[in-house]
Amino acid sequence: MEPPPGLADQLGCDPGDRHVLAAAIAAKAEVIALDLAPGAIHGCLETIAARQRNPARTAQALLQILSRQAPTFASRCMEFQIDTN
Repeated sequence: MEPPPGLADQLGCDPGDRHVLAAAIAAKAEVIALDLAPGAIHGCLETIAARQRNPARTAQALLQILSRQAPTFASRCMEFQIDTN
């Protein structure tokens, strides 16, 4: 995602993080995952799954969906053997 020109320069955060925040704003992201520890990822997947209502989804189902859109991320989650049941 390419943020609009100049957006990163207007952000008051660390200069090394501005491009990440600008891209998240441009993409209308709800979450920016910076802590990639297996436990943190599992917690995020569980939280997202708990919010799914129509249709209801499990963390495992989310990983299956993510494997099509973000195969490396989903593969790494499975590699860490995160219990998603």
